Amino acid sequence: MDKEKDYSNLHRGLVIKYFWQVMRNFKISFFILVFGSITRAVLDIYVPFQLLKLWNVLSTNNFDFVSQARSIVVTIFILGLLSWALKRVIEFSSFYFAANVIAGLRSQAFSYMMGNSRNIYSCS
Repeated sequence: MDKEKDYSNLHRGLVIKYFWQVMRNFKISFFILVFGSITRAVLDIYVPFQLLKLWNVLSTNNFDFVSQARSIVVTIFILGLLSWALKRVIEFSSFYFAANVIAGLRSQAFSYMMGNSRNIYSCS
């Protein structure tokens, strides 16, 4: 016979509470993850606008704007490098955060389980 487990006493608030207890030990990597992702999203929106600006400068067919086009290309290159570096930092922070939070949750669950288990070797 297959018994179904009763999860009725498991509440979302309790799960979030346990997650927050473990997560607050890794605040720096969490904030790097959040703010780095926001910054990278802004860069991913801003770079195409720079490409459009470069296209508009090049479409004038006026060689007086070469210095302006050069500065736009350098800006696009620097923003691309920044976006790439930010991506690597976000990925490292994500892996570090996820691995440590999962390990902390497992440790917390194991200590809770050991605290509530019966000691079969006790005489009482």
